[in-house]
Amino acid sequence: MNCPKCKVELKDMKCPKCGVKYKVKGANSSTNSDGGKSSSRVKTKKKKSIWLLISAILGSLYFIYGITYFSNLIRDSGDGFEMLGSAMALDMVMPHFLMVFLGALFNWLSWAMSNKALALTGAIMYCVYIAMFPMYTMYVIAHVILSFIGFVRMKK
Repeated sequence: MNCPKCKVELKDMKCPKCGVKYKVKGANSSTNSDGGKSSSRVKTKKKKSIWLLISAILGSLYFIYGITYFSNLIRDSGDGFEMLGSAMALDMVMPHFLMVFLGALFNWLSWAMSNKALALTGAIMYCVYIAMFPMYTMYVIAHVILSFIGFVRMKK
């Protein structure tokens, strides 16, 4: 490794010409004692939010459960009127489950890309599905709380 200032090879992480000491940080980067960066830089990875991951998993499981439940309800209905009632129930909650799907999708994307804007969008989608079908608030309030915690704790 060479000194970034005078291009002389370092001995024991100290420049023999200018006398500046260097510390190695990571595999490819170093900083000098003044805090200046050398020419080789390491791209830092953003830390993934565990809160968003848990919220995305819960949202995905809830979506799968809801679609499976209502599909089985229609399939297992006996006569025409029971099937009609089941189909009407599915029509009523389908926008709710669409928002669940979108909230989970945005949470997965925000977790994978460490994107704060997508995390906020996912949290808002979860709030929208509570507004669309308030009777199911008890099943989805944890997703909302976890999403907003994940959003707030993400770095810019």
